[in-house]
Amino acid sequence: MQSKDGSLIVEITLSTGTVVRCQPCPPYALGDVLDSLEEPPYPFVDVPSIAGGSQSHPALRETPEFQQYVRDMAKHNKQVKIELESFALQHGVVSWKFPGSDEFSSEPPDGWQMPPYMVQRHGLETSSDPYEYRMQFIKHGLILYSEDSIAIEEATSKPFKPLSNEEVTSAMSPFDSGDPKVQL
Repeated sequence: MQSKDGSLIVEITLSTGTVVRCQPCPPYALGDVLDSLEEPPYPFVDVPSIAGGSQSHPALRETPEFQQYVRDMAKHNKQVKIELESFALQHGVVSWKFPGSDEFSSEPPDGWQMPPYMVQRHGLETSSDPYEYRMQFIKHGLILYSEDSIAIEEATSKPFKPLSNEEVTSAMSPFDSGDPKVQL
């Protein structure tokens, strides 16, 4: 199945019986997501020189500046993971059809709310932002089991899976000249 823009649509039946339509995420769009997240700058410290001035040098591992950089990079890496995951789910999960329904939808059911446990224990409130609300539903209301998460991740990241040797050989076979000196 293909979407309006020609991209491949894959239907996945979740453990709950819900059918989810997914599409791969464009690699250059993922690059744009990464480009929008600026890494923390590597720390430099001023070191007094013998001549009386100071020079700026990269912070050493044992300095507080470097330790703060390590904490900042951990936060940055966590944010990168969250943003890539959010993009993959928002772009990749096209629509869903619940068991017993004939219609696919791309919006959460009317009145859907964050699970009470997530609200009470983790302070996550149901968002009023449509983008975030849809994301919350996908994460907390649609994908309920790890095997479903894996299947959706595979469908949305399909362009990033490395090809096997057999796939490469098969794809190149139309170009095989038949000359034994030329090997694929």
